[in-house]
Amino acid sequence: MFKTLAISKMRHTRTGTQTFLLWTAIFLLLLGVPAANAQSPEELFNQAMSLDKDGFLGESSEVWEKLLKANPEGDLKKTAQLKLASTLFKLFKFNRSEEVVRDLIRSDANNYHAHFHLANILAAQRKFSEAIPEFQKVIELHPDEGLGFVGLALSRFGNREPDIATQLVKSARAIFRKKKNIVWTQNMRFMGQQIKSFAIYKPSFADLWLKNNLKLVQKTYEEKLFTPWFSR
Repeated sequence: MFKTLAISKMRHTRTGTQTFLLWTAIFLLLLGVPAANAQSPEELFNQAMSLDKDGFLGESSEVWEKLLKANPEGDLKKTAQLKLASTLFKLFKFNRSEEVVRDLIRSDANNYHAHFHLANILAAQRKFSEAIPEFQKVIELHPDEGLGFVGLALSRFGNREPDIATQLVKSARAIFRKKKNIVWTQNMRFMGQQIKSFAIYKPSFADLWLKNNLKLVQKTYEEKLFTPWFSR
């Protein structure tokens, strides 16, 4: 009888030990799943770019946010911040977009694209007095790029400074002419004429015109200046 109890106790102990080891193995396995499935910053970047290219802006913004939480370094982080700001801008999430790009400026005060992004964000919200110094910074960083002058001219016009805006349009036109950019040279000629023609109307009469031209600046910047930078 004592022998039977001893054998039973040994079996019970062995069974308990096996159960403990089994659950330990399962627990360790589960802990390993997230690590095994974790995406690298490069993989997150490619995923966000793919979503962005296919027009899934909401989904791509979530991946950009996830990428930033992964603490990437160097140009990868800067590009992720700028792309997130750009995507949020298109989703009309201006506050978060501005927050992201200001964070980049705090770490890289002379980042040309960060200041251009911020200038576009502020101008789109009609915060012209705040957009003006940002466009001025854009011009300071790249005085040979006419698009910054256009943005500043429009912001000055939105700030009810048509005379200054007209002079800036002339400066932009000279730069575009020097670069043999026929389209924008002609655009500046028309813009100068239009600004003068608005003088006889109430300031609000030009609101739609101003909004559309600011969109054109933002769109041209994204396609001609920003996209080539992070795609290289």
